[in-house]
Amino acid sequence: MSVLLKKWIPAIKEQWLVVKDTVELHVISLSNTTMEVYEVSKTTIAPHVIKAQEVVYLYFQEAKKFSEPYVDLLTTVTKRHVDKAVIACAKFLKSASTYHHQVQGTVKDLLKRHELTRPLAIKELEWFAASALVALLIIILFRIFSSLFWLYKD
Repeated sequence: MSVLLKKWIPAIKEQWLVVKDTVELHVISLSNTTMEVYEVSKTTIAPHVIKAQEVVYLYFQEAKKFSEPYVDLLTTVTKRHVDKAVIACAKFLKSASTYHHQVQGTVKDLLKRHELTRPLAIKELEWFAASALVALLIIILFRIFSSLFWLYKD
């Protein structure tokens, strides 16, 4: 063991320092070259990017000028329908939230009812199980309705 400590470890340390110094010089050189390439690329491409942005902006302004009356008309026509959809979506979210809370309460009661599952009756697991049950219900209903109204093409 002492031969190993006296001969090999100093030799390994010396070789490691040589490798480290050599690699460090190459890393510094590569870093400097990369920065130079980046700066040259940036200064070369920048005028072209600015010119392209100006051209795109001009085309965008022309398209906006042409399409603005149609967008205004579309906004006017669809406003009441969008308002109805927003109200319906809010009602749906409220009812879904209420249903989710009811399912959470049921899951909590079921978990607390049995001795083995009492420690599992935590808020996160209740929320996850209720979400899974609601998602399962939606998937089952989707499968039923899609099988009822599926049009076969032969």
